[in-house]
Amino acid sequence: MLTTDTILFSSPHSGSLHRQLIIRMFLLLMVTLLVLGIGVWIYAQRASDLSHDRLLTGAGLAILDSVREQSGRIEVDIPYAAMGILALARDDKVYYRITGPGGRYLTGYPDLPVRDVETHTGTPVFYNAEYKGESVRIALQEKFLTEQNVRGWVTVAVAQTTQARTELFREIMLGALGILSLVILLALAGTWVAISRALGPLYAIRREIQRREPTDLTPLTIETPDEVTPLVETINMFMRRLQENLDTIKMFIANAAHQIRTSLSTVQAQINLAQHDQTLEQLSQRIMKINDGHQRLNRLTNQLLTHALVTHRADTFQPESIHLTGLLQDILVQTVRDHAHTSVEFGFHNEAGDITIAGDTISLREAVNNLLHNAIKYGPENNQVTIQLQPGRVPENVPADDDRQWVEIWVDDEGPGIPKDFQLEALKRFSRLGEKQAQEHQVLGSGLGLAIACAVLEAHEGRIVLENLHPVGLRVRLCLPVK
Repeated sequence: MLTTDTILFSSPHSGSLHRQLIIRMFLLLMVTLLVLGIGVWIYAQRASDLSHDRLLTGAGLAILDSVREQSGRIEVDIPYAAMGILALARDDKVYYRITGPGGRYLTGYPDLPVRDVETHTGTPVFYNAEYKGESVRIALQEKFLTEQNVRGWVTVAVAQTTQARTELFREIMLGALGILSLVILLALAGTWVAISRALGPLYAIRREIQRREPTDLTPLTIETPDEVTPLVETINMFMRRLQENLDTIKMFIANAAHQIRTSLSTVQAQINLAQHDQTLEQLSQRIMKINDGHQRLNRLTNQLLTHALVTHRADTFQPESIHLTGLLQDILVQTVRDHAHTSVEFGFHNEAGDITIAGDTISLREAVNNLLHNAIKYGPENNQVTIQLQPGRVPENVPADDDRQWVEIWVDDEGPGIPKDFQLEALKRFSRLGEKQAQEHQVLGSGLGLAIACAVLEAHEGRIVLENLHPVGLRVRLCLPVK
């Protein structure tokens, strides 16, 4: 039995809904981590640049403040405070270069790369460069001298290597990513638990079904969330239909067994009586009765197999295009050949034209064959059996908004017909004429012919209608939708 612990912590099998949800959430969290990581990278880069750029700016301003004019010359006294600010980064090196009006070199490192400033705004300019084989960050600042003997722009470039800057960036980045990773892991763990709990009702349904006996098809009575309730209702509906089908099969098997046992008992009784017949005439009559019983048993067996066939195909067949005129003509030709030795007349009339429907050829053939067999069996010796293909009208019990075109197959005979009060009952399995009426017509059917046709029509979303003709005869109408 599956416990809550195994639900929460076991690794779900490949392809499970649990795994799919976890993988999708994991991918979503990884994308989130990537986006946040990019944001943290940008923030860490800007933060480290901003903090060290402020140090460069402070050092540059301190140097500019020490610039003065003396005896017509520009003198610079580098204050200790300027270098002290940059000395906070112990592993970094500091370089500077000072130029006077006209770009005249004053002091510092003469080969330090300095950009030309196109507009003198007084705002510091920062840029990266390579100097002495190392990456440096340079802050460029200016001051305009308006002394009597000296007039013009003094430019100070202060450079610093980027080791401390990079270290600060790394610290910010690693710290932020560590926190983000922890948050993602906690979110993933919480997601795992939440999904496991959310799928709990599905596991409960599985446990409930696993605990049941194979014959227990009673409805599930599990309390479930609103999202799972339709699933439980569908399962209950399926089990109800399955129970109905099983009950139908059980009843069918019981009736079939009774019919077969009755026929076998009748044949066996005739065989036993034949052993005591004294004359050839008695024996000949007995053999004829045995032959009749054998034929009934053979017909019953064939119809049982046919009923099982059409019942199975009703749930499994793939609709195909059926040319009704050709199908009915083929069936009628074969029937005429099989009954060429009789006095039965056959006819075919097509009033519907060239009609094609979607359905199962084998099932429709069996339905029409059984109707023809019934028409011949219950009719007189000089019976007239006619198949007609007619434009159909919308049958009863069909919704008024059904705008499909219909076609009808009529099978007419000149037999005794079926009493109107018995027509609905006659469509059920093993329902047949009463014993007295059957003996009057010297036939005793199995009660499956009309049931087979009814099952086929139901599978094709059609209807079957029985009508007594006047003065004699029965018409069976097969109403089929044209799809």
